[in-house]
Amino acid sequence: MKIFVDVGSHFGETIEEVINSKYSFDKIFCIEPSKICIEYLKKFNDNRLTLVEAGFSSLDTTSKLYK
Repeated sequence: MKIFVDVGSHFGETIEEVINSKYSFDKIFCIEPSKICIEYLKKFNDNRLTLVEAGFSSLDTTSKLYK
């Protein structure tokens, strides 16, 4: 199984490329903390995509995300 993980998916610039069948990814994970960006990522109509609405940190906390 080929898996692609996009950490910091932003507006899906990388996803636009990796959903291409020439890469044959079975699963694609998009990790993005911005609610604004998540709305853009939801527009990709591909059943291989899993959106993870989170960011990574060494702390277990909630933080304000600055643009």
